[in-house]
Amino acid sequence: MRNKMTVRIHNIDQAQPMVYEGVDNTYIKEGFYCLVFRATNRVMKFPVARIFRVIEPYDVGEAEVREVE
Repeated sequence: MRNKMTVRIHNIDQAQPMVYEGVDNTYIKEGFYCLVFRATNRVMKFPVARIFRVIEPYDVGEAEVREVE
C-alpha cells in the first residue's frame, strides 16, 4: 500500500500555497491538475493555467524500482 501524500498547490494569485493532506494520487487531464482522495471517493480539480507551482513528494516504493539492463 502506498503512503498518502501532502501536496501544495500555489496559484498565481495567492501569497501562500494551498496544502492538501491524504492525497492518494495526482494527474493532469484536459487542462486540470487533479488530486485523488480514495478515502472520500473524491477528485479535486484545479485549472493548470492558474497554477504557479505544485510541490508533491517523489517517492518510488520498493516494488516500483526496476534495474535498467
